[in-house]
Amino acid sequence: MTRKIMGKNTVEEVATYQSKRVVSIITCSKELLNDYQRKGFKVKLADKLEMNKLVNSDSHQGIIAEVNDEEISFRDAVQLLKEKKRSVVVLLDSIQDPQNMGAIMRACECFGVDLIMHTKNRGSPITATVSKVSMGGSEIVPRCTVSNGVDAIKKLQSEGYWIASLELSDRAESIYSFDFPDKICFVFGSEGEGVKTLLSKTSDFHLIIPMLGKIDSLNVSQASAVVLALLRSKRGSDA
Repeated sequence: MTRKIMGKNTVEEVATYQSKRVVSIITCSKELLNDYQRKGFKVKLADKLEMNKLVNSDSHQGIIAEVNDEEISFRDAVQLLKEKKRSVVVLLDSIQDPQNMGAIMRACECFGVDLIMHTKNRGSPITATVSKVSMGGSEIVPRCTVSNGVDAIKKLQSEGYWIASLELSDRAESIYSFDFPDKICFVFGSEGEGVKTLLSKTSDFHLIIPMLGKIDSLNVSQASAVVLALLRSKRGSDA
């Protein structure tokens, strides 16, 4: 199965680090055409209107790539995680906005997340817009779709993971005083409803980012970056 990604940085990241996944490249730039042909890629020249239709967007920056989708199964993901003594997993539940989805995946790549899980049918699909906003994070970080988020985190719990949902609630503890376990899965909920009730009940911890201003919360993509950056700062750059 193939899908399209777009944007100069996104295509460059995938072409550099996962070149075997690239089936073909489409561009309206002769400079980019020559550049990627020199690198050995199959490249087609097209006009901007044709490219707009291919990705339902005019923000492709003159380059689109068709890539093989290497999403892994949840079973394979669990096997991958078994080898890790310290690990960070992120579950995205019902993230509707592709901009938010992409921004979270960018943060996951930047801060060393080992696996991204996202729920089937309730959130944004991995579109070309998601890939562009993620700057390639959607393509680089191992990723899987899960049909049932509760079942997925219960399986992770059986593998030694602690589940921490980020939510606005009276029982939530400050992220700043939280002692991060070695193996942790963060749950980020939808923009409007937050973390679903069953996911929250199944979680081991409930976390909140205390606000100092008059606004009571961050956008979910901003919150994910804060949480992942704080975890990395406490563990160190090589952990």
